[in-house]
Amino acid sequence: MPPHALAADEVHIGALVLSLARPKEREAQRRARADLKATWDAQAAQPKNQTAKRATPIDPLACGAAAVQSFGGEDLSVYDRDRLQKAQMKAWTQQQMAEKRAAGSETKAEADR
Repeated sequence: MPPHALAADEVHIGALVLSLARPKEREAQRRARADLKATWDAQAAQPKNQTAKRATPIDPLACGAAAVQSFGGEDLSVYDRDRLQKAQMKAWTQQQMAEKRAAGSETKAEADR
């Protein structure tokens, strides 16, 4: 048997082994996903993970001074503050550029005299 025929047979056998192994791998992955989903469902069913069902959400407007503390992680003024900081940075850099231009033109004028 020629060597290229052996190589072709080896490739064919390798492909056959892979085609037989893939359904087993897919079945194992499917089982793993089903087990994971079952675990998540069991965790979600526990009372500690159902906080929305335990109490109504807090209304800060109906609370006292302690309601000022908000731990939701929300920064409601981030966009306004960002816009103001960008405008301030733009003004500062334009001012510095104008000062450098003025200083450069002064030194050039003195050098020309």
